Amino acid sequence: MVQQVHFSRTLCWRLSMAPKLPKIPDPDTLVADGFSFSDRNPNSRYRDFAYLSLELGLRAFCGTYEPIRMDFSRIIGTSTVQYSDTHYPITYVERATETILHFQHFAELICKEILRKIHPLLAQENNSVSIIKAIKGKLTDSDISELGLKSHQFSNTVQSITDLNKAKLLPRAVEKTILPHLNALNKLNYLRNRLWHRGTFSLRYQALDQFVGFHLLPFVQAIMRSKLLKKPNWLLSLKTNSGIHPLRAMASSFKAGYNPKRIAILKELARAAYESPIRGHAFSIGDDARIKELAIASAASRPEAESVVDCPVCGVKSLALVEDTYDSEDPDDGPAGVYVFEVECDCCGFCLWSDVGTPSAVGLSLPKYWKHRNWR
Repeated sequence: MVQQVHFSRTLCWRLSMAPKLPKIPDPDTLVADGFSFSDRNPNSRYRDFAYLSLELGLRAFCGTYEPIRMDFSRIIGTSTVQYSDTHYPITYVERATETILHFQHFAELICKEILRKIHPLLAQENNSVSIIKAIKGKLTDSDISELGLKSHQFSNTVQSITDLNKAKLLPRAVEKTILPHLNALNKLNYLRNRLWHRGTFSLRYQALDQFVGFHLLPFVQAIMRSKLLKKPNWLLSLKTNSGIHPLRAMASSFKAGYNPKRIAILKELARAAYESPIRGHAFSIGDDARIKELAIASAASRPEAESVVDCPVCGVKSLALVEDTYDSEDPDDGPAGVYVFEVECDCCGFCLWSDVGTPSAVGLSLPKYWKHRNWR
């Protein structure tokens, strides 16, 4: 009996000393603990998810050259070696996926906001006839009872724009801005659904280039030119130290056709500009100086660098011209020697391989990086 009492007391003591499980917050409480973008300062960089998604989409797209640069010539078909779909690195798939998802999110939010400008009910899941009656001021009580508050799916948003156009109820400004791009927006939504619901599909490199360049960038430009919505004027103003505006140059390049080498260089300029650690404002002077100092020292210490020059993106003298030896028994492969095959910045990360060709050959004002020295 004494042993049993002792055991019970010991058990109670141990239980009292055991760590208590933390109280788990209720999910309803957690999901209500947020803030609205619309409440942010009017001078804030982002006051709307639409333009945040657009910038994320642009960043993802501009990052699609980086993971495939070693295989670029095979992907664009200038090599005799074919490129298999299984060779696409997962980083490319991630960025191609992010490109589609973020561009679609941007397009959906923008189109819904434009519909709300026409009438607040147009972006809701409603009977189209009731909506048109509401616009004409002929909405009855029975019509109102049909109206819901749930936001449209994007396919319904596009269909609403089509229906309004057929009914000749679409404002001229909306007609000029949206209608030329409706087919591209439908295809964008189709791609998004394949990724989101099935997760088994990715556009190949050149298809993604051309879909974005020929179809999505013109839509973005149309929105930026339109007076329908307030929009940030900085969004396409990305600029490199060499004076190139890569996003604007990319958009204008597709008006003359598709040159994969030019677009690859512009994408890499934009990616490095997005990721550059050099901030260039008054509060970062000390940090910027230290970053530049370290990058210059790093590039100068590279044993494989033929030389180090100023980077066209960040302007720091940390762009290493990386060389390698080459020898082949096949005379068609060119003379043996030492080649600069890569340039890489130790500051902003700008990196090109020689198979993109000479930048000046595709109309870009950048130095000629690719050098060759015979050694036999």
